[in-house]
Amino acid sequence: MTEPELRARLQKTPKNAVLHHNLGSLLYQNGDLSGALGSFLTALILKPKNLAFAKNTLHVLGQTSGYQLPDGILHILARWAEHDEINVQDLSMVVHNQYSAAPLLGTLLNVLDASEQDRETILASDHFDAFFQDALLLAVMTRAIVITPLLETVLTRLRRHVLEQSIEKGLSDHAMATRVDFLAALANQCFNTEYAYAVTAEEMALVDQLVQTAVEGPLKWAVLGAYRPLHEVLQSAPSYNKNQSPPIKFLLKRQWFDSHDEAGLRNQISSLTTVSDETSKKVQQQYERYPYPRWINTSKSSAQSFDKFLQSRFPDQAPYARAKGPIDLLIPGCGTGLQICRLASGIAPARITALDISYTSLAYAKRAVAENGFRKHKICYYHADILALDAPNLESDYIDCTGVLHHLGAPEQGLAILTRLLRPGGYMRLALYSERGRQDVIKARDYIAAEGFPDSAEGVRDFRQAVLSLPPDHPVAKVAQNQDFYSISGLHDLVFNVNENRYTPQQLKLMLERAGLIFLGFDHMDPALSGRYATAYPGDKLQRDLGNWDRFDQDNPDSFGFMYHFWCRKPVS
Repeated sequence: MTEPELRARLQKTPKNAVLHHNLGSLLYQNGDLSGALGSFLTALILKPKNLAFAKNTLHVLGQTSGYQLPDGILHILARWAEHDEINVQDLSMVVHNQYSAAPLLGTLLNVLDASEQDRETILASDHFDAFFQDALLLAVMTRAIVITPLLETVLTRLRRHVLEQSIEKGLSDHAMATRVDFLAALANQCFNTEYAYAVTAEEMALVDQLVQTAVEGPLKWAVLGAYRPLHEVLQSAPSYNKNQSPPIKFLLKRQWFDSHDEAGLRNQISSLTTVSDETSKKVQQQYERYPYPRWINTSKSSAQSFDKFLQSRFPDQAPYARAKGPIDLLIPGCGTGLQICRLASGIAPARITALDISYTSLAYAKRAVAENGFRKHKICYYHADILALDAPNLESDYIDCTGVLHHLGAPEQGLAILTRLLRPGGYMRLALYSERGRQDVIKARDYIAAEGFPDSAEGVRDFRQAVLSLPPDHPVAKVAQNQDFYSISGLHDLVFNVNENRYTPQQLKLMLERAGLIFLGFDHMDPALSGRYATAYPGDKLQRDLGNWDRFDQDNPDSFGFMYHFWCRKPVS
């Protein structure tokens, strides 16, 4: 149905949620994010319990800025934030938009600048109840990463105030002691960021004092967990019972039980290769220290056969003979498992083999993927270096290797190895860094080298504070607009990475030709981008001419963001 037809139908039936949702989908495909958001929100208001409506609404909310939502919508979103199939990180943009324009944070900062007595008096009152009891904010703090610098400043100052009062007056005798659920959410947020917030030596000395206190219980766990993971500071397992509040239970799960589960899972992972390449060794060390991303929940797709999956994307391609039955799906560089969930939920049936160079990432993946509903799926996990792979039994119908090859010391060698593992006629999806799209990252890397920030958690933390203090027009300040800026592993992956190779579309063309692969088009492309390309190159109907794309990329260097996501295929013979 066309846009005019949908609008005409809606004039007659304005409360038809499906029509509003369909209009939103059409507008999104046409690149009209603002219009799509309005239609999706209307559909969700009319049918607030519809999962598909919620997923699409959140997806667009996460990509859009400058809006303020009414309380009714915020309450609906807060309820969805507890759903296992919702990507709560999308809601961090909602929180950002709601609080960036609100005076409340500035008022709260002024209170935290006041005398100790005034701070305690005001925090003990109901003056800021709307903030401390904001269900959507608490959900984002618990299950996602806050991406609002001013809110981060408030949380950092609150954390310090609570720690100081806990030492001076006792854990249960200060103004914030009655707000245990908020403190648990704060501890979860700090853990989610891997303790990216600014911290002083004086604070860490107070943390050491608190560790030694004999008192145990939720307040101590929340205050400590805001500074260090509980599995590092508690000598024995914390008591876990059904009477504890959900935020406290989640805190214990994330900071104690998950870590112990992952330690056990790590010992179950077999290795297919040694790691002898010097660059591979450095990359392994990096991701053992900084597994990325530390996700919690993700949105799932509706499963379809590989045959239908291919037909919907590449209707011009000759059928793949093996696509109708269970396929062999290889994920080299699976990381912490987010991509496993997306593929396992989108393609069925499939036998999945997930490889990574980091044992820590693999253990996280095994736990998180199982918890997200994939316990019964056939997924095998192995430690391996792509450059050392020599395993004919890994021959696959579909290889999904995104954000991986560009970290290798020899990316083309890695691609050649994967191509050998791809069956004739099989498909491969790749993602590689963009030379032109990463100019802001290059500036940040140069700044890090010039200023001498060390490659450590402390170095990443200090770099963050330096960036946040830069004037907005500084060439490095833009890095704070990236969501990866707000966690240690995310920012390390973004600008401290031990090795990265970058490409242009012309270089991708030559690389694929040398590997003997056929380019089938870019993935994850903004619909508006496809339209602009079609206007510039109307003769390339399938939009697969990488020479044209290289010229387009020169004129529009930000079109693909930091990375090119694209499909290719191995010839049948």
